[in-house]
Amino acid sequence: MSLRNHRIAAVSIVAAEIVVLLAWGRSMGNDSADVRATRDKLQGAWVAELVQVGDHRKAEGDAAARCRVEFDGKSVAFRGLIDDIDARGTYYIEPSSHPDWVDFKLDAGWIVGIYAVEGDTLRVSMNAFAMPERLGVPTQYRPRKLKPNEGHHYYVFRRARTGA
Repeated sequence: MSLRNHRIAAVSIVAAEIVVLLAWGRSMGNDSADVRATRDKLQGAWVAELVQVGDHRKAEGDAAARCRVEFDGKSVAFRGLIDDIDARGTYYIEPSSHPDWVDFKLDAGWIVGIYAVEGDTLRVSMNAFAMPERLGVPTQYRPRKLKPNEGHHYYVFRRARTGA
């Protein structure tokens, strides 16, 4: 690759990072009434009932229960995700999109996904962890449906009982 092509690639990467960081900064300030109401619904601990990778079932029932997600304000912590990954960070939700969007900016990488909260059930479909995304530029596409598919992880969580 020529020096000119390297420069073009470098400028493209920097421009993409700037766009993503500006959008992230704007989105973190998004505190509309529907965002606050949905964030309130997410607060607390959730325990997985089903963890599925692609079209292959990974774990369900008691085998999936070691996987948890905990929301505290705008912070999120994952425990025991695929390959027993623990991660902490922040999240942004966009409940007015269809399907509803969720972005996780975690210490283990950047994840984009979709979610649905129905009573004490939280369903999330999200892209897999990708280490290059630690720089803040998602490289994987957002899922379009709340179901397992190639390259995405699908979780069904139930709200944890108090003291669990």
